[in-house]
Amino acid sequence: MTSIAGILLMLMPAEQAFWCLVSIMNKYLPGYYSDGLLAVQLDGRVMESLVHDIDPEISAFLGRNDVQATFYAVEWFLCAYTRTLPWETVLRIWDMFLCEGVKVLIKTGVTLILLAFSDKKVRDVCDSLTKL
Repeated sequence: MTSIAGILLMLMPAEQAFWCLVSIMNKYLPGYYSDGLLAVQLDGRVMESLVHDIDPEISAFLGRNDVQATFYAVEWFLCAYTRTLPWETVLRIWDMFLCEGVKVLIKTGVTLILLAFSDKKVRDVCDSLTKL
């Protein structure tokens, strides 16, 4: 939440940033900051399912290496990519996020996973590292 608040404070006065943060938490991210992070876990599973539907090979690779969506989804979703991606990219994602909602965070995550592991050579290197 602090990363989101920080971005808002960079873009607007403190009181306006506070009320904007309250609106984002209530409208777009309900349950994301609750005990157990249930909404984040659910959206992480949705992202995992989408990756499986789009590219079963990448999904199988992640499964073989015991990589669960919650490992990276918590960081990505709770910070809305503010600590993961370049500033220009974050602003574009936020533009879409504020218009379309949390599905943009999920779609962005799916895209990042597919881009990161689309090259078979990358998957082969990762597989060989787990054998060490």
